[in-house]
Amino acid sequence: MMTKMFVHNHLQTGLFVVAAAIITSTPAAASALNGLVAHRAVYEVELQASSDRSGIAAMNGRIVYEITGSVCEGFAVAFRFVTRIDTGKKSFVTDQRTTTYEDGAGKNFRFATKTYVNDQFEKEIRGKASRTQDGTDISILKPEGKNLKLGNAIFMTDHLSKVIEKALNGETFFTADVFDGSENADELMATTTIIGKKKVFKPEENSAGFEALNDKESWPVSISYFSMKNEQRGESLPIYQVSFDLFESGISSRLKMKYDDYTLNGKLSSVKILPKSQCNN
Repeated sequence: MMTKMFVHNHLQTGLFVVAAAIITSTPAAASALNGLVAHRAVYEVELQASSDRSGIAAMNGRIVYEITGSVCEGFAVAFRFVTRIDTGKKSFVTDQRTTTYEDGAGKNFRFATKTYVNDQFEKEIRGKASRTQDGTDISILKPEGKNLKLGNAIFMTDHLSKVIEKALNGETFFTADVFDGSENADELMATTTIIGKKKVFKPEENSAGFEALNDKESWPVSISYFSMKNEQRGESLPIYQVSFDLFESGISSRLKMKYDDYTLNGKLSSVKILPKSQCNN
């Protein structure tokens, strides 16, 4: 039977993938940055499927995602994911509140996640990381202070920027090792990304609030995550998969988070464009 913490950890990991901005210094991605918009997006989340082993009879919730900043000062992401989970015998509400920051060079990363269950504090992960010539230095501040040295990796915002770079260049396959601060923030994840053909966005329903996306092109993107603790990771199955339609503006729609025992769908319900920070030359 699935435990509450099992649900928390896996939802948190998927959310870090959703909560990503676009930062890089390559020419192709620099053109993508010209179209990046600060925004707040809301997604209505529903359970698509679950196995008996999952212990989930029903699940629904909402993601509120916000990105602000600029390429010169870095990008800050804040998002909140509230879900109601029904096991068939009882139900409980989880509330995850995450903030991240990555500098414009993709060298330094800060992360913090608090988890509540039925309005009661459950867990906090807080720390920072930096990329060096010989690996990734991680300092975990909460729940217990400790320092780690992991292998070479990129952070979550830089990772997505490289996905967009590949898409702009017409490439369809990309692999990278990533640190995103999820779970216990003590390991890297190997990722495999598949990028589909561009398509034109059409709202799933006739509703206001999608003016920023209507008739804009997006790429269907699927990212698989593998544990790097498994030496045979190249032959192993992914721990989870996240897919979404990604716009050059940095906005995403049609989210799907797939795990071994359950799958969640996230439908974009509203988008609000926020003021864009200006670089001071």
